[in-house]
Amino acid sequence: MVEYKFLCPRCKKLLDAFVDLYIENVTYWAEITEIGDIEYYDRDENDSEHIGSYCPECDANFSRYAEEFVVKITDDGTIEPIGEYWLDHKEEFEKVVSELLMD
Repeated sequence: MVEYKFLCPRCKKLLDAFVDLYIENVTYWAEITEIGDIEYYDRDENDSEHIGSYCPECDANFSRYAEEFVVKITDDGTIEPIGEYWLDHKEEFEKVVSELLMD
């Protein structure tokens, strides 16, 4: 059975979850009612900005998307890079995988 996991470059653990962080901007209209109260209305023009991700195991912060740390574990136990981080850092990936396979 093929599995997909996150592989943290800091703690070098295979994880089922990683956290993407966003700042969300929401625009509200402020209107004055007939009796002088202010009511707020959401304009539904929500905008968000990705600010990074972090590992829930070791709390390491990264300026990349969580999807960049995805790896594939094949039926025979081979670990393959899928995410962009690991594809760009193949030497580091090979070192981390060899350490994982020794444990």
